[in-house]
Amino acid sequence: MSQLFAHPVLAPWSSDYIPTTSFSIETGESVPADLLADRLSIPISYDLQCGTLDSMVKSGSASFAVLAASPRTMVRQLYQHRDTSTSDEVVALRMSDFAHDITLTPFITATHSVVLPVTDEHDREFHEAGRTEFELPAGAVLAVGDGIKLSSDQGNVTSIIDIVASSRIEPGQFMLDYEDTRIKVLVNSDDQPALKTMRAGSPIARATLHPSLYLHAVVGAISNLSERRDSAWASVVASALESHGIDVEDERTAQDAHIHAQKLLEGPLGHLLTTFAETGNDD
Repeated sequence: MSQLFAHPVLAPWSSDYIPTTSFSIETGESVPADLLADRLSIPISYDLQCGTLDSMVKSGSASFAVLAASPRTMVRQLYQHRDTSTSDEVVALRMSDFAHDITLTPFITATHSVVLPVTDEHDREFHEAGRTEFELPAGAVLAVGDGIKLSSDQGNVTSIIDIVASSRIEPGQFMLDYEDTRIKVLVNSDDQPALKTMRAGSPIARATLHPSLYLHAVVGAISNLSERRDSAWASVVASALESHGIDVEDERTAQDAHIHAQKLLEGPLGHLLTTFAETGNDD
């Protein structure tokens, strides 16, 4: 029986339910909802093999939830499943909050004060103790599944760069700001709409931003890395460097920032030329 709760809980570490019951989640391919919008979309599907809890979920007295956690940034977010007609959903995470591994742990919780009946799916000890039901408060944990680990797309360093309007910037110019949790490219207020359109536009428009804006931003980020290691953007940049075998503690890394930045952006000039050719604009 569970040693953590006074009521039955379906979990891998608990014997409160018979062995044929189970609860877990499966994930589809993790794909950024928008490569440049700092969002990682994770399709998940809850798999519940327990008639007792399944009936509670379908009646609305219990609901699925998933806890997303990052051991590196210590960010934890709980996503409550609202649609009782399906066990599928898409969890959207802010990529810069979830550096390195992401752990997803599924839960089932009571949506309000509920009565959990003791059924044939519960361990015989509950029946032998003469229990027929448990009165539980809202939020009571009914099930916990094994957590699964995913890796966020830390190679996409553009995910932690924002294009921000500023009245201090002359038209056609930009400045870089590394003082916040995210890298800010400050541009003229009249220029920002066009840049945002490019960011969300065609492949060639997006590719143009890499050598023109992002390369400068990432070069500066690598150069400032040692002074801003506690920043969220620094964690993403450091992870991307390490994934390319680049030692972030080596002082030569900052000296060669321009070379390393091109690696992190996967060759911005080559990417632009390839995209230009693929779109049929090579005349």
